[in-house]
Amino acid sequence: MNADLDFLDSSAANKPPLAAYTLSRWAAGTYPSGCVSTARSQRASDDPRPNCAISALEVYDIAYTECPSTPWTVCRCADAELTANQMADSFSRVPAAVRSKVVHFMAVSGGRPNNVVVKGAGSNDDRITFVGPLQDAVFAHESFHSVDQGFHDTATFQNAYNADSCVPDNYANASPAEDFAQLGVWLDYDTNGRPINQYFTKSQACMQNQLNAVRTYAQGLYDLTKGGRTCSARRPNDATVSATNSAKFKALDVQLLPPVELDYFEVVN
Repeated sequence: MNADLDFLDSSAANKPPLAAYTLSRWAAGTYPSGCVSTARSQRASDDPRPNCAISALEVYDIAYTECPSTPWTVCRCADAELTANQMADSFSRVPAAVRSKVVHFMAVSGGRPNNVVVKGAGSNDDRITFVGPLQDAVFAHESFHSVDQGFHDTATFQNAYNADSCVPDNYANASPAEDFAQLGVWLDYDTNGRPINQYFTKSQACMQNQLNAVRTYAQGLYDLTKGGRTCSARRPNDATVSATNSAKFKALDVQLLPPVELDYFEVVN
């Protein structure tokens, strides 16, 4: 269908709307345990540096206007290409009901040896890691993995896939799970932003069965006119870990963990 979905973010007019928010930074010394694990993971198999020194780990609460009393707790390494406000802005474009499927996310640097910069993202157990400079659609894509909940393995989705002759982009060919997430991004932008057929001239008919299947399954979550603006109950946050009184924290602080598995990765320069 298309090489990738970067064209969705080529103009602000194409995108779903921003949601207002309040950003509050935690005092240093206490962190969600999952963020600590991500911080202590190697940057890559060929780059043994940790993703983030604990001294550079930032934690924020983002209270969005749809549900200000239940903020998202997110993390950022001080050298991440994405600023705290950029993270909050990009996540705000994800419909609140889809956003509610995500527990935490963390942004880290895509810096690699020899001045190479990469970008990528990965989702595991409704926790997301964002690496390097990323566009808004990546936040939607990773969030839709949490919406999926195995739907990509159902006969309904597989039959729709088999009845079609294309997928949204090359990356959707990676797996049924990636196809589902890209279809979710497509529907999100098409429904809540500028209709895609106004700036993308190729016919969407070749993937219409897949679009219909995901629309039926998830429209109440992504469509801002049909429940997408409403937050829902979220899974519990990770336990917090203190630098001053936790043996677990001290162990993580010295033990390097394997690299975070990313489902999307590319070299920027």
